[in-house]
Amino acid sequence: MLGLCGCAVAQPAIAASASLAWAVAGAVLLGLAFELYEPPSQAIIGESVPERHRVRAFSLFGAALAAGAMGAGLLAAVLGRWDLRRLFVTDAATCLACALLRSTWPCPATVPNHPERTRTAPPYDRCATEPC
Repeated sequence: MLGLCGCAVAQPAIAASASLAWAVAGAVLLGLAFELYEPPSQAIIGESVPERHRVRAFSLFGAALAAGAMGAGLLAAVLGRWDLRRLFVTDAATCLACALLRSTWPCPATVPNHPERTRTAPPYDRCATEPC
């Protein structure tokens, strides 16, 4: 949530920037906000998906990122013709929409009697805590 909201704040900052320095500052903030949610997304897949399904889950995650990149390119082609500022404002709106969707979407671990609620912990990695 923090990463999505951070992206939603950084993008209008880029759109409203009056100088290159402010645009760079907004871009750095955008990159940092993106890094708040992208790596943990991969970690969630690694920890919550059973080992036999991880390849498929990571493949679907990669496909979703690729589809998002294609949609972003199409959006950039359409909105970039008029003004790049519109592109950043629209992208900020999509970040807020995703944050709203995520805040209202129930997590399987919090839904009573959901089949995934009793998932097992990831395998213990002895080398992470002890010398191998």
